[in-house]
Amino acid sequence: MKKLFALLSALFCVAIFPAATGCSAEPYRVRWLLESYVKDGFRYEPRFDPIHHERSVEYSSAQIEFDENGNFTFRLLGGDIVSGTYTYRDSLAKTTVELTAPSGATWQGECRKGMFDGVIYSAEFEMNGVKYCFDGYDDSAKTRYEELLGYSFYEEGIGAVRERLRDLGEHPDKEESGSYVRAAVEEIGGMYFLKTAEKTLCLSYCNFAAYQFDGEYNIAPRSVCAGECVAYLRESSVRVPELSLPDFPVNSAALYFPI
Repeated sequence: MKKLFALLSALFCVAIFPAATGCSAEPYRVRWLLESYVKDGFRYEPRFDPIHHERSVEYSSAQIEFDENGNFTFRLLGGDIVSGTYTYRDSLAKTTVELTAPSGATWQGECRKGMFDGVIYSAEFEMNGVKYCFDGYDDSAKTRYEELLGYSFYEEGIGAVRERLRDLGEHPDKEESGSYVRAAVEEIGGMYFLKTAEKTLCLSYCNFAAYQFDGEYNIAPRSVCAGECVAYLRESSVRVPELSLPDFPVNSAALYFPI
């Protein structure tokens, strides 16, 4: 009896394993939404970049679409569009997809369908040195897909920055609002130094960006200059994948100067 139970348990595990790890997914039956991309060894996800605003990643920053007639359209980072035809081959674990451009250039990728607290889809394609990772949404999740596609991390992020600047502007006695603090930039010997109540940073050794804001708290890029400002500071560790070195700290700052 124990042997029979063990055999049935093993067969059950074999049966559910493909559902847990992945199986084939016909690409044209799914709407694909950017989950992340990997470039130069670093992984980027859709989010607002609080330092370099223009580098914010949206769900719509890259898109891939398939139709049931064998055509695809791939909008890459930066806005370039590659279109052509595709073929796919199913297996128990995944669907292998080959993209072919009119020039004859080809690329391969994978689509998967899995079961983990519901049906999940994923896809990966590498093109021009960038690996694109997508989440998939079928007809049952069409509304959610459209909501995410129309969402803007940039607009939400800029709105939050404006609220912090407004808070400090309307309350002169406050030294900080959230992670935003009053600061000043000084030029010494041709180099710029950022000074807050707690620290001094040489901007030459920081990852930073400078902005200006007007009386309505509209934000626009500008060059760094000496003067009072509001600063957002962040300290993080960076690892260069190609080098076997320990993580090293990097100070990052976004500086906002009133006009």
